[in-house]
Amino acid sequence: MYYYHVLLSIFIMLLHSIKMENVTLFDFTTAKNVENWMEISDTVRSVGMSKAVLVLQKTQNFQRGIFFNLLNPQPNGAAFAGVRIPITWNLTDYQSIEMICRGQGSNNHYKIVLRHNGESSNEDITYECFFNAPMSNEIFSSVVCPLSDFKPYYRGRELPDAPPLNLANITMFGLQAYGGVYSNIKQKGVSALEIEIIRAIKEVTIVDMSTGTVVPVLGMFKLYIGIYILNNHLRRICIHLIDPTQLYLEVSDLVFQYHSRGNDMIASTTSNVQTLFDFTRTDQVGNWIECSDTIKTTGMSKAVFIIQKTQLIQRAIFFTLFNPRPNKTGYAAVRCDTNFDLSDYHYIIIKCRGQGINFKYKMLLRHKGLDKSAVIFGQIFTAPENEFGTIKLPLADFKPYYRGQELLQDENPLDTTSITNIGLKVDMSPYLPDNQAGVAALEIDWIKAIK
Repeated sequence: MYYYHVLLSIFIMLLHSIKMENVTLFDFTTAKNVENWMEISDTVRSVGMSKAVLVLQKTQNFQRGIFFNLLNPQPNGAAFAGVRIPITWNLTDYQSIEMICRGQGSNNHYKIVLRHNGESSNEDITYECFFNAPMSNEIFSSVVCPLSDFKPYYRGRELPDAPPLNLANITMFGLQAYGGVYSNIKQKGVSALEIEIIRAIKEVTIVDMSTGTVVPVLGMFKLYIGIYILNNHLRRICIHLIDPTQLYLEVSDLVFQYHSRGNDMIASTTSNVQTLFDFTRTDQVGNWIECSDTIKTTGMSKAVFIIQKTQLIQRAIFFTLFNPRPNKTGYAAVRCDTNFDLSDYHYIIIKCRGQGINFKYKMLLRHKGLDKSAVIFGQIFTAPENEFGTIKLPLADFKPYYRGQELLQDENPLDTTSITNIGLKVDMSPYLPDNQAGVAALEIDWIKAIK
């Protein structure tokens, strides 16, 4: 710890020679909600099939925003999935927009989309700056988009003769993942952009006190101290200055911080089929809630269950960002309180499709008399890739578990007369050894019970 104290002392003294004038545009580490962010994806067009959502991830140790996106491009590569928010900004005194973020999943090419002068229709020009998300499931980095790099576009094509962006009256801010219809870059699949802060920055100046030289820098300042030996292991120290009030000293996987400041669901039934959830017809995701590992102090995963509505189809999407701990524990999950009598049925069937890093999921059931900390009944299934398919899960094969340990089925039978809870889960338990850290999406049309 002596090394840390010395380095912190040295670097804190450097703060007095640094001048940085920033304005925070969005701070997802403290935001109460993201309700004003709206989706703007290719589903505004009749053939669009992509999906985007911005959510807050709140754990017991941190909070951040996650921009989940699923690109389902047309044959020519056309696709976009985005979110936006109306704002009122005057950025004439600033040089760049900076984002502290990291990416996971299939795609790393994104863009910031700005609009000005109150323009918001699909027929208006947008001003866009492209960037590559730093791909990592460990560290966050700075992405800087100079305001001078925002160019006018209309439906993916640059308009060099269009008027420039009016920095004095920015009225819409957006984030977008794109398929690349007019680009050599082609993207598809599911991704997540994790964001801590978005800010407008002026020029940063660092004064070399020995020479008096002023060095301009844009974005987050990083100082790599070098390699040293700690406890017989090589470690690299990296000091991150995000702004003059927040300093990170990063040593391997150790981070020290210095601060100067339901309703029940009831199924519809026919003679041989009981529809449990039909996501193609009605919005039935409102009763699904997240139950990921963030209920524990070390949890870092995130799950979102959301409806995708296009002009041609409607379905549910189960987004997961799985961040297991070093011992491979952790999970991303959702659940829904229900009131199903499945005693006359033999199977649960799911029409679905998987995309992303993981295709193995676990369906979880609880019956009457079991609370959230009691025995749970689970069955593993593999989602079909590329095309939608039907997965059949025998009710007799749901096995009892308690905190990850399988129990004797004879001593813990599933009472199918009163199923009170259904869940979906991604984890890396001994029964799912092939799952990996990262982003995935399970698209679901419906869940039914059959005889």
